[in-house]
Amino acid sequence: MSRIVTTSFNVQNERLSTSRPSFFDGNVYAYWKVRMIIYLQFIDYDLWLSIENRHHKPTKIENNIMILKPRSEYTNGDKKLLSMEAKTMNTKCCAMSISEFNRTTSCKNARDIWHALEITHERTNQVNE
Repeated sequence: MSRIVTTSFNVQNERLSTSRPSFFDGNVYAYWKVRMIIYLQFIDYDLWLSIENRHHKPTKIENNIMILKPRSEYTNGDKKLLSMEAKTMNTKCCAMSISEFNRTTSCKNARDIWHALEITHERTNQVNE
């Protein structure tokens, strides 16, 4: 587990809240990561699972080949999983500064956003230590 490095970060400036995610401006990634995991689990555990698990792509088998379903064939289960994904992506986007958001604009799902932030900031922290 990574060690949280302290800086001149001021928790009072962040205005900690249970109704909105911790804000990430590129500083103290390890702190933000733990807070974001807890926040997503608090809101709805399925939000966190949408990051831990593989991105849901509604598929069906046709002629012994797995293909993507057209939207008209999405089940309620498909829609629920896609909704969780969208909620997770929205929560993360609302929790990032513009520069952090710009790092992840090419990401297509919540897991990819999470991974991009991990690669960027955990490598940076390892280099700094």
